[in-house]
Amino acid sequence: MTESLARLNHNVLVMEFLEEKSPNLMKSKERIKFVHLRGNEISYNRISRMLRNILTFDPFHLIKFQLYSLIELIRYRHYLKDSDLIFVEGTLIPFGIILPKMLKKKVILDSHCVNKLLALHFKDKNRLIYYTRKIIWDFLERFAMRQSDIVVVVSIDEKDFIHKEFGIGRSKIFVVPNVVEVPRKKCSKGELDDLKKKWNLDKKIIVTFVGDLESVQNADAVKYITDKLAPWFWKKRKDVVFVVIGRGGRNFHPNLPNIIFTGFVPSITPFLYISDICIAPLRVGAGIKTKVLEYLAHAKPVITTPIGIEGLQNLRIDANEISECGCVIVSNIENFPSALLKAINNLDELRQKAIEYAPIIKKHYSSDGLSFKLEDLIKRVKQ
Repeated sequence: MTESLARLNHNVLVMEFLEEKSPNLMKSKERIKFVHLRGNEISYNRISRMLRNILTFDPFHLIKFQLYSLIELIRYRHYLKDSDLIFVEGTLIPFGIILPKMLKKKVILDSHCVNKLLALHFKDKNRLIYYTRKIIWDFLERFAMRQSDIVVVVSIDEKDFIHKEFGIGRSKIFVVPNVVEVPRKKCSKGELDDLKKKWNLDKKIIVTFVGDLESVQNADAVKYITDKLAPWFWKKRKDVVFVVIGRGGRNFHPNLPNIIFTGFVPSITPFLYISDICIAPLRVGAGIKTKVLEYLAHAKPVITTPIGIEGLQNLRIDANEISECGCVIVSNIENFPSALLKAINNLDELRQKAIEYAPIIKKHYSSDGLSFKLEDLIKRVKQ
């Protein structure tokens, strides 16, 4: 979003609450200036981990973040005063809305995803998580969306939900789907061979999952991979290896050798090039799943769940069938292992379909189309 605004000749200031400490308070990139603020650094102590395991988030961290966000935003309020429009990402920063409104600034809330929708997926899985997340996020989202001038959501489904659930007028809700950068540069064969050797992936069927493993939906998916999916495959196909890419792998301790955690990587492109199939066994979630778009943009077959393709209206897919875009959609998570095995046995067919479908992703979900959406959004706010 910031890069698209810069391409439209807007000067963009990004005030970031990073989850890890940053040595640089400020950095610039062309028309974009980044200011790193304190308060959102994640603690990895025993109590925090225990709370995350029980509630899927740390309430003490949430309280600390609210206090620090107020202090930091007051500290750098001159940036708010000098801005024409204020974008606030997510509803966890209510003071990011309150202070600009006090300064008579227009506020655009980028909801990223509707967390109350995510909470609803826990209703039949864990009542404690369901009620805790529902109560907290209902309050935060209801307040943030009503106070903002425009609310940005990633899909029509989410637009309908917040209109009905929070009473937000449809004219105030703007749909901007998540986008991906379609790969423009191919990796050399030597580079890919070296990557396989580094991770001992030669002559393996590589099944890849990508995501921030600190987020609740990705953590739940990886837990399913480590506890259910990988053990099932270890008994049937020892040539299948699950590669999990993203920060947060320290929270998982698999006992089988067919799972590899890479941690954070500068670019996922080389890993996706060597992958045979990419998966998104999501049991909870909200918003558009960017990982699915990334997989398809790299022309990879995808095995996912109905939650994994929520909001992707432009993907022509049929539940429980191999679709024309190379995806296999699993209506029941219990069928996921057998569906993945079937896909592995039909790799050549799936690969060809994924290659043919990749241009559709560029058409509907590349950053090229995002620029026009943002320009329309800015014009609407300034009216």
